[in-house]
Amino acid sequence: MLSFLKRNVIVLICLAVTIVYAVVADRLRLSKDVGAAVFAPMWLLVAGHLLRRLKFYWGTVAIVLGGLVLYFLYLGYTSPGERNYDGPEQLDKYIGYIVKNHTIPPAKQCFICHHPPFYYVLGALAQVFFNFTKLAPHPAGVQIFSLAIFFAFIVYSLLLARLFAEKKALIRIVAALIVFWPYSIHNSVRIHNDTLVTALVAAGMYYAARWYKEDKPRYLYASGLCAALGILTKSSAFALVAILGLMLAWRFFTRRGRVRLLKRGVLTMAMVAAAYGGLKLRAPVAEDPCHKTFGTACDIRKSDFTGNHPKNYLTVDFKKLLADPYMCIHNDDAGKQYFWIHVLKSSLFGTHNKIPDRETAYSLNRKVGFVMNIVLFAMIVYALIAALSGVWRGYKKFAVPFMFAAVSALFLMAFKIAIPAPHHTDFRHIYFAMAPGAVLFAAAVLHLHSRHAIFGALGKLLFVSFSAMSIFYFIPKYDIVMAYTRETVNVPLASVKRPVPEWTPWDRDGNTLIEGNQTIALIAESPIALVSNVDTTVDGNDVYEIKIFGKGAPRTLVVRPKKDLKVGVAHHVLKVEPPVENVTRITVRPLSGDRTYSIGHLIAN
Repeated sequence: MLSFLKRNVIVLICLAVTIVYAVVADRLRLSKDVGAAVFAPMWLLVAGHLLRRLKFYWGTVAIVLGGLVLYFLYLGYTSPGERNYDGPEQLDKYIGYIVKNHTIPPAKQCFICHHPPFYYVLGALAQVFFNFTKLAPHPAGVQIFSLAIFFAFIVYSLLLARLFAEKKALIRIVAALIVFWPYSIHNSVRIHNDTLVTALVAAGMYYAARWYKEDKPRYLYASGLCAALGILTKSSAFALVAILGLMLAWRFFTRRGRVRLLKRGVLTMAMVAAAYGGLKLRAPVAEDPCHKTFGTACDIRKSDFTGNHPKNYLTVDFKKLLADPYMCIHNDDAGKQYFWIHVLKSSLFGTHNKIPDRETAYSLNRKVGFVMNIVLFAMIVYALIAALSGVWRGYKKFAVPFMFAAVSALFLMAFKIAIPAPHHTDFRHIYFAMAPGAVLFAAAVLHLHSRHAIFGALGKLLFVSFSAMSIFYFIPKYDIVMAYTRETVNVPLASVKRPVPEWTPWDRDGNTLIEGNQTIALIAESPIALVSNVDTTVDGNDVYEIKIFGKGAPRTLVVRPKKDLKVGVAHHVLKVEPPVENVTRITVRPLSGDRTYSIGHLIAN
């Protein structure tokens, strides 16, 4: 007992500080900034202690802790809606329902309520815990809970890598790729069941690979348990079930002790069957086969479907792949019709409807993202060359992670074929494939390095530069960038004369979208004799400066948010006193807001 206390003194001190803080924080009315200053360094110590207890080298520990710092920073400067698909549904209508009613909502209660409940039950417990202890404000508590889950995904990915590592360099490469991959930063604090299923399947992959290597049944059972809990989280876990089935079948036909293996396999799959059977006790969204299997995914309009032919899965439009790093699905420009283009682009920054994330995808970052997309393509070519130059050697040593990655990709492809909606190709559904994928790329770097040092140096240059650009992309710098990269964009005044009704979505087609560093100069075709009023709609929760240029000094107006407007553009009629004669241009510049700025219309008369 004494030795245990000595080995875990850091964890015990952190727990004591947590308890003391929970007792005094509310009474002293300490701000969330104080809480962040206390807990971020403290739990970094805990994470580092855990990694060292797992016998990871200091270089790997430093990479992971650096990633956790970046995740904390990202959580601090972005809103939950920046990275959460169906965010209000996830947090308010599912987790919130459980917190309020102490039961799981009916599948028909909300758009995503048909999802299995395990993540949402745990999320509800986390929300209750943070509400009670005041350790983090709502909804940061649930996001911190997701961060803890994502840390578990990182740990199991590194444990998987260590099973195949002859050199510690392989583990460091895997750590850098997974920790600093752009979509990892999104997923790290996302309120979504993808986070938990990613960690569970990665854990299941590790235990399955260890069972295959050491033939100890406890690892097989642990993998089966991960698969069962994964099914109770999201159907993506069926990829792990397929992996287990293939590994059991291969062992059955290639090794002795088939009866013993059969018993173990039956027990493992019984856990999976029990989890699946438990889900089937819940009433579906509707009684038809599609809704019973896929829930509200069956309600996606067929007009939104992409192509579902062999060419959509077997070919690639390289121009669309490399032209833009963001997968926006409102048209075909980004390549949504091609399965592999969508997978690769969404592995960087996710899938978006009309525009990328506005809190991070500003002009400078878009240029960085463009280079990252090209480097990603180069990394894929590099890995393919390595595979072709050492197929047999790689097959013998890395068959298991290759099978993990291949089955994951085939699962996503099958999901897309069943219902060919664009969001069904998003890499988040199989984000656990990052673990074996990173192992394979690291193996490619080390393999080519063994051929010639320059080839190894090239591989290191690719993943180091990719990781560095990802860090630069997500590190908070918005205000500095906006201050030093200001630009003026000229737009004809006639192009914004068509009235746009209040409450219209801010990013509706036809609206003029504005970057935080931009001033939109609306140029009149000919001077306007007299302007005494400005009738405009602008994004309703931002502050804008409007300047009118004509005879005499420019007249400045300030547009502020409407208190009663929750979403969309707000309508304003502004008096210009005194009126301005011979107006040649009107400028609109965002002063503050949520970084999503737009003009619906502007009429000067």
